[in-house]
Amino acid sequence: MKTRILPRYGNTYDRQRGKHNRRSAIISLLAILAGMVFVCFYQWMAQRTMTEMTNRALLRQDSLEAVKLSQDKVIFLMKDTINQLRKTNLHLQQQQFTLKKSGK
Repeated sequence: MKTRILPRYGNTYDRQRGKHNRRSAIISLLAILAGMVFVCFYQWMAQRTMTEMTNRALLRQDSLEAVKLSQDKVIFLMKDTINQLRKTNLHLQQQQFTLKKSGK
């Protein structure tokens, strides 16, 4: 069988087959792997940032609800105190009125 000689390649049967293709494939796989690592790292950072923001928002909401509950409790206590003072005042006025009646 006669061998063919191609320009710049030398004898095709003498060169190592697929060496260039194997090198390109390894470089391509490494590039794909690096891209996947970058994407995974980016997604992890984005997820972490989103989780932190969500936690901060929940804490802020909880603290606002706690303040609102505290305000509602203070308002309730003030109204309750005012009602008790009105009842006491009414009771004292009735006692004073009965004392005036009995004193006359």
